[in-house]
Amino acid sequence: MISSADILKASILIVDDQDANVSLLEQMLRGAGYDSIASTRDPHEVCELYRKHRYALIILDLQMPGMDGFQVMECLKEIETGGYLPVLVITAQPGHKLRALKAGAKDFVSKPFEFAEVLIRVYNMLEVRLLHLNETRNHARLENSQRIAGLGDWEYDFAHDRLVWSEEVYRILGISPKDSPPDAETFYRRVHPDDLAFVHREKKSAAEGLRRVKFEHRVIRPNGEVRYVHQITEMILDDQGRPARESGTMQDISERKVVENALRQSEERFKFVARAVSDVVWDWDLSANTLWWNDGFLTIFGFAAGEIEPSVESWTNRIHPDERTRVVDSMHHAIDAGAESWSAEYRFQRKDGSYAMVQDRGFILRDVAGKAVRMVGGMRDSSSVGMGPAAAKSSAPISPG
Repeated sequence: MISSADILKASILIVDDQDANVSLLEQMLRGAGYDSIASTRDPHEVCELYRKHRYALIILDLQMPGMDGFQVMECLKEIETGGYLPVLVITAQPGHKLRALKAGAKDFVSKPFEFAEVLIRVYNMLEVRLLHLNETRNHARLENSQRIAGLGDWEYDFAHDRLVWSEEVYRILGISPKDSPPDAETFYRRVHPDDLAFVHREKKSAAEGLRRVKFEHRVIRPNGEVRYVHQITEMILDDQGRPARESGTMQDISERKVVENALRQSEERFKFVARAVSDVVWDWDLSANTLWWNDGFLTIFGFAAGEIEPSVESWTNRIHPDERTRVVDSMHHAIDAGAESWSAEYRFQRKDGSYAMVQDRGFILRDVAGKAVRMVGGMRDSSSVGMGPAAAKSSAPISPG
């Protein structure tokens, strides 16, 4: 919303080679409350002044020696690449009015001046100019936000058969607005061949108005680079239930997918290693308080799959009562003290009620703030260390107490 105060603070440049005209316009505008007024009597200075100050309005005389107002506007067009010239021309020649508008001026006033007309036209032009600037800034902020987030948007208007993409969609697909029109064919050419049938099915579901569709797929840029995108698509129906508008978003999630794939591979390697070793391997997520054990826990302590709870209590409740407080306190002390690792030796209860002497060691993983978020470790049954398989099997279990 543009207020009167905003308009009165807007910057104005008066360009006229006649001192009397400049003084009259300055007096008129200041009397109306405008307080940011500059002027020049040399038309050759206008473009440099505008490049430096970006005035909200230029009041420009058309008839000046050396360089007329039409030449000034041509110069301004080279600076104002957006195509909007904030120029109000002054002319005593009726034939120049139409020519000035065609040259890019937005309005005109005639000499001799009528104060009321000048003030109304200045106010109206400034209001439009400030609205235009706000819209331009908002659009620029939106484009910048989409670029940072890697998020583009698009919309298809059924009534006018018109598809519009944001700049970020072009960046995601790796194509140029100049070379590729925003149409379905352009998009589907970039979809990975292995994902094409899937994307068609998801798009069809959205087009039939069945649901709001969310899906992920790959696109191939013209240079051969494969990117992962996440799309949300939905259909807007009119009052008669007919498709009126289809819109959606497209976000580049390639970096996230790389991290996810690396994490998945790391987890797979971790589990393969855990299966290969004879020790009990465990992984404790502190925030969720969930504890994962490998198969060694089942074979060494006699539990079957599903008989042990995936929580840290499943561990602490099976520590010998005489040692439980010592062991648990030592672990929490290591976590709170910022240590990188923890170890303890204690008795742990098997399924049959007997106790095994175990050596337990864990490594503490922390976030960037130093907060412990995860512990990964191994537990070894030291009751049978140094014995052969037959001796270990026949050895008497350590009894409670």
